[in-house]
Amino acid sequence: MKSLLTVALIIFPIFCFAQAQNVFFLKNDGTLVVSKDSADYIRVISEPDKGSELFNVVEYYKSGKRKAVGKSVVMNSASFDGVKLTFFENGRRKSTETFDKGVLTGESDDYFPNGKLYLHKKHIITETPQPETKWPLRKSEFTITDGYDSTGVKQITDGNGILKIYNISFTAVAEEGSVKNGKREGEWSGKDEVNNATFKETYSNGELVAGSANFNGITSTYTKNRFTNPEFRDGYMGFGRFLGRTVRYPADAREQNKTGIVISGFTITKAGDVADIEVIFSAGKSLDDEAVRSIKMSPKWKPATKYGQQVSAKYNVPLTFDLQIN
Repeated sequence: MKSLLTVALIIFPIFCFAQAQNVFFLKNDGTLVVSKDSADYIRVISEPDKGSELFNVVEYYKSGKRKAVGKSVVMNSASFDGVKLTFFENGRRKSTETFDKGVLTGESDDYFPNGKLYLHKKHIITETPQPETKWPLRKSEFTITDGYDSTGVKQITDGNGILKIYNISFTAVAEEGSVKNGKREGEWSGKDEVNNATFKETYSNGELVAGSANFNGITSTYTKNRFTNPEFRDGYMGFGRFLGRTVRYPADAREQNKTGIVISGFTITKAGDVADIEVIFSAGKSLDDEAVRSIKMSPKWKPATKYGQQVSAKYNVPLTFDLQIN
């Protein structure tokens, strides 16, 4: 009998159940939480309709009103395929998007809460070969073709104009600046209500050339990215190799043929240390303990940043423990 360990590394959470329906509790930023009480919305993934291989995805606001509908290629996460529709809590359409195996493609439309068209975008998928895997890294890049204000007056034509981006409730402008040939260009400024920050940035052909911000009462500068995620020293593939070397299949679990997925959550502090490890989804005590033990052995990480400042950040990792008979 051969023990297999599969390490699936994610920035967003995955919850898996061996049932006909999977239920996820999430924050607005995609962070997984354990209970409905602390969630901003609920995602339900159920088995395919007859004649289809795609799983049904429906998301709900805590009020019970529909938030999104679509199809997923897998049941243990929302890897959308085909058309996805999202809705404001008032019931009006928020967006129409098309996905190809989890990646945005084609054209999409965003709307205001009053039902008026906000933005029309075009998405193109790019693929970058990954030497360590047989699957390329697939990313979606978009350009804005047309934009409107909430009364229907056009603000962007053929990819050129002024763009205003709103906060999540569409009650205030969060940032604004120029768009040229569908991409950000020149000076942008904004106020980040979630992080209590104000910022000014300069773009060239959609690339962030320079930024300055007042964040946490400190003025800082940054380039390329406003936010970065925590990163293992050899990247996410390196973290997978580290866990593959470190995790040992518990003897009692092997003897009892126990398998399952352990989803662990932890914090990467602004000093790069792993802290506050917890089991979010259990596969049994011995498998849970082994997942936690292995993560505790992790060396320092490169911490996340916001506006050029190092910050603590949450990270989730699912470990799949499996037994395969030769």
